[in-house]
Amino acid sequence: MRSKALSPYTERGYLGTARRWTVWLDEQGLDIEPDGVRAHHIDVFIGDINEATPPATRSRASRPGTGPRLGPSPRQTASPTPT
Repeated sequence: MRSKALSPYTERGYLGTARRWTVWLDEQGLDIEPDGVRAHHIDVFIGDINEATPPATRSRASRPGTGPRLGPSPRQTASPTPT
């Protein structure tokens, strides 16, 4: 699986997800080949991961409403308070 384009952390993440996938398939009693995987299998797998992961530890991208901010931050637009 060595790829010059992947960081070791990305590679470790991919392998960890693949391991979770195989455990999940076993838990579900599914014995399917890769070409038998359908979108609903992936949706349920991701839903189970999200359900088991505390919101504070999920990545920003997977949490609704926490994507990139558009425009200046509130601190940049706030008027200074007079002293």
